[in-house]
Parts: sequence; structure tokens; C-alpha cells
Amino acid sequence: MSIQTDQINKLLVSIAFLMMISHSVAIPEAQAFDDIVLRDAKLLSQPSLMYDAIYSPDAYRSIEKYTKITDEAYGIACGKDYNFEIIRLLVAAPIVVSKETGVISEGIWFYRYRAQRCDQTKIYNIVAVKNPRKPSSEIIYRLFAPGTTEASPRLVYDTLKLVHSNTQIKSKAIRENKKNDCATQMQLFDTQYIAEHSPEWKEKWEVKVCGELISSEITYTPDGNGGHYIAVK
Repeated sequence: MSIQTDQINKLLVSIAFLMMISHSVAIPEAQAFDDIVLRDAKLLSQPSLMYDAIYSPDAYRSIEKYTKITDEAYGIACGKDYNFEIIRLLVAAPIVVSKETGVISEGIWFYRYRAQRCDQTKIYNIVAVKNPRKPSSEIIYRLFAPGTTEASPRLVYDTLKLVHSNTQIKSKAIRENKKNDCATQMQLFDTQYIAEHSPEWKEKWEVKVCGELISSEITYTPDGNGGHYIAVK
């Protein structure tokens, strides 16, 4: 499949959309996912309603849809059946479920899941958003950064731009032929949480461009004001 648009830019747009929505539903701007707890879900008086709403057939359909689209974009599509295992649920803004209808009326949450197909497994993340200002609207699902990153949406947004520049510097194909069309078709292929050396932590991000897989090592260090310094090499 020929990718005509920059996948990193598409992801930036999705995250920008998420941060725009977050003006009406508060979302932490700069903190590791481990600090975002399920307190809002656990406080619900009827947890079975919450479970059924979050792990709904619509959620699994969206997971399947975005996984297949992304696999095809990466060139790793599999024609066989997919198996999905949600391995982590992260609540970024309170989820409210109607006791009468069992429908989610507001919230922002993330699914981290394993996609197993053709003897291969890849970890993906999807964000779900329900805007309380639009009660009649459906839950919106968007692909988030793949892999095991612990960065918040704000950190991912800022890191992507730095990784984009770092990839351009490291890519032999781009250096040798800057007019090559593939140079505008970068894909964030994977993120890997490496290790924590309190109070900082490290990750490895991989970008596919021009047939190369370019790695960048990321270090996140708290700045003392609720944000983080980002070092990329």
C-alpha cells in the first residue's frame, strides 16, 4: 500500500484533536500513564455497568478497524483472523455512565491491547473520547501511539515532533535524496518503555521511512513544574 500522507502528521492531528476536546473534559497534560489511575471508574456504584460500557462490542469493532488499517499502512496486514487482548485500561478523564441506559455520557480513556495475527503480536493503543457538550454524539475512537510508551498525550505530541527531526537526520535515504517522496511518509512504528531511573525514564521509539527502521532514544525528566524535559538521540 502506498501511503500518500505523513502518518506522523496524522497522529499529531489526532492528538491535537484529543487536546482540543480536553478543554471541556480535563485531562492531565504531562504525566506518565502510571499516574493516571482508575479512581473514576472504581467510584461508580454499579461497576458492571461501567464494565459493559467500556468493553462494549462497539469498542472491539473500533479496535479491529484501526488495527487492520494500521497493519495495512505498515505493510504487515494479515488476511487471517485477529485476536485482541486488552491488557491495560487508562482513565484520563472521569467516565460517567447513565444508570438508566448504561451508556457512557462523558470521559476520556485509553485501551492498550495486543493484536495477535499470523503468528505475530503487536501492541497498539486507542483513545476513546465522549464529549459531554454533545450528549447525542457517539464515542469517538482514535489511534494513539503504538507500543508501550508511558508518555501522556501532551508528551507524545511534543516528542513526535522531535523524533521526526531526529529521524530526518539519521535516515541515510533522506540524507542522500531529500526529494524522495518516501521522505514525507514517516510512520511511527513502535514505542518501547525501557527503564526508569527515578525521577526520569527512558523509551525507544521506532519510525519507518524509505524502507528503513530508525530508532530514537527518548529520556523524560521532570522539570519541577509539572512538565517534562525531553531529550532525543
